[in-house]
Amino acid sequence: MKILAFTSGKGGVGKTTLALNAARELSLHGLRTLIMDFDIHNRGATSLFMDKVSDSSPSVASIARDGQGFRVELAAELAAQTEPVALDSKGMLFLIPASTPSEKLDWNWLLGQNEDIVAFFKSFITEIASVHDFDAVVLDCYGGIDSLTVASAGIADDIIIVNEPD
Repeated sequence: MKILAFTSGKGGVGKTTLALNAARELSLHGLRTLIMDFDIHNRGATSLFMDKVSDSSPSVASIARDGQGFRVELAAELAAQTEPVALDSKGMLFLIPASTPSEKLDWNWLLGQNEDIVAFFKSFITEIASVHDFDAVVLDCYGGIDSLTVASAGIADDIIIVNEPD
């Protein structure tokens, strides 16, 4: 299983578009792919699939909340209980949204030491990939610097930094 993160120094550069297109291409080439919307601020990927996301869907925000300060010993259990949102009828492309439509976000859920966030989400992603047989995980990060974007550098196998073409 490979983890690919898409990030940028600012918003509006096409990061989410590239992340979603990469995830779609991976799925079309036979790789079961999970998109995790790490962009809690803008929820770009989440917004595009809001018709498929319900209040009972798992979210990055609820996973962080239930991780109780990114306690790594909770990550595998949370992953085993998480059912990602299916985005296609072939069972190849899935989403864990940043948050659900009516979820009230508490920014304190996202505060922690970088090494704790890395260890927690690396364990979570490894376990959910095993449970659901995912071949690839695409992280759509915030267009700037926040705790999840910084942590994605320690989580991902590869990072694509998207900049404006000027």
